[in-house]
Amino acid sequence: MVGDANFWFGLDAIRLAECAHRYQRIDINGSGFLLPHRWTVYDTDASVNFRVGHFELQGGAKAFHYKSSPADEFFIRNTMASVFFGVRWYSQ
Repeated sequence: MVGDANFWFGLDAIRLAECAHRYQRIDINGSGFLLPHRWTVYDTDASVNFRVGHFELQGGAKAFHYKSSPADEFFIRNTMASVFFGVRWYSQ
């Protein structure tokens, strides 16, 4: 199509991990990018993890937000958020 232009931007990310105890870990992750008065995208999650023997139990929350440019023909804004639970197995 003539006149269409696509631009790809990288997301800035940050991660914080804290071993509060030998059997407890806290993880916080976030990434995103925005252009003022244009578009916005971010993705975050946070979890608390407890290790029990060879297993790790985790629980946390995730969120994803997207907003297209208000100047576009179709304007979209949406935020999705949810909680999650999981079990991880370690061989050692």
